[in-house]
Amino acid sequence: MNYKLENEIKSIQNFAKKDMDTTKAVYDKINEWEKEGKISNFDVDRLETAYKVKEGILNRDWYDKTGHRKPVKEIEVYKFVKRDFKGKDLSYLDLRGVCFFDADLSYANLKHADLRKADFVHANLKYSHLDNADLRKADLCKVYAKHAHLERSDLRKANLSESDFRHANLDSSDLRKAWMNKAILYKASLFIADLRKAYLEGADLRKARLCISDLRKAYLRKADLEGADLRSALLEKTILKDANLEYARLENAKLREADLRKAYLRKADLENADLRNVRLNGANLDKAYLEYAILISSEMKNASLRGARLDFASLIKADLYNTDLTEAKLIRADLRYARLNRTKLVNADLCLADLRLTEPIFTDFRGAAIDDINMEDAFLIGLLLDKRDTEYAWWEKTANYKMFVERERRKQKQKEQ
Repeated sequence: MNYKLENEIKSIQNFAKKDMDTTKAVYDKINEWEKEGKISNFDVDRLETAYKVKEGILNRDWYDKTGHRKPVKEIEVYKFVKRDFKGKDLSYLDLRGVCFFDADLSYANLKHADLRKADFVHANLKYSHLDNADLRKADLCKVYAKHAHLERSDLRKANLSESDFRHANLDSSDLRKAWMNKAILYKASLFIADLRKAYLEGADLRKARLCISDLRKAYLRKADLEGADLRSALLEKTILKDANLEYARLENAKLREADLRKAYLRKADLENADLRNVRLNGANLDKAYLEYAILISSEMKNASLRGARLDFASLIKADLYNTDLTEAKLIRADLRYARLNRTKLVNADLCLADLRLTEPIFTDFRGAAIDDINMEDAFLIGLLLDKRDTEYAWWEKTANYKMFVERERRKQKQKEQ
């Protein structure tokens, strides 16, 4: 463009004042400049957009001459309905409240654009660039944004429900309180994204990159996170009920007080994860990696951890009622004060595990490696063992044995008297 955009808009406005039909005069002038070669064909749509927004033609909220708010006029607002903006440069423009319903914005440049409350329903945003764009409260429902670039964009309270953001780049974007139910984010990049209190029920996040992202208090019920990368992510008080986290990477993730009831975590990697006070009732953690995980005061009733790796894990005061730990590895695991009622530990490896002050009631230890465990002051009731409990080396340290010795001592004292 030979002239700066602001100067061109001013020229158009000054010229339009001389003509009664303002809109017609503007378009005639633009066409005249295009024929003269003053502006390129590529800049025509950009100039028209800038003028319309400047004059309030495309704004949702605008006022008449008396200062009263006027209703939106469909003829004026929907100027860009189904319009072709493919590859156009609309960067840095003020496009607040503009309607791009069903418009083609593929490969378009919208960097740093102000798109607050803009309407993109059914729009095509494939390969578009919206880096640093302000999209607060924008409506992006059912948009097609495959491979779109939205790095550092502001999407607070935006509506992205049922949208397709496959392979999209949303690194460092702000998605707080965004509505993203049933959104497709397959292999999308959300590195260091802020998703606090975001609504992602039923969202497709398979193989998504969510490293160091903030998902505190987010709602991810029935979300599909198979193979997702959530290393060092913040998931405190996050709702993940019935979510699919198979093969998910959650190393060093913070999941305090998270709700993972009936979640599917088969072969998930939770090494060194913080799972304090987490709810895992009915969850499937078969063959999951939980080495060095912190599961203090966690609820794991009726959960399945068959073949899980819990070496050096901290399970202090954990509720393992009716939990299936068949063939699980619990080497040097800390199970002090844990509730082991009806827990299945068949063929489990409990070498050097700490079970002090536990109350294993009707716990199944058949085939388990329990010769070297610490059962000091544990109270045993109805255990299922390969041999009699009195034949184990740890028997003399249990609360049962101490009670037996005390009872025998009292009987002996009574005889002596």
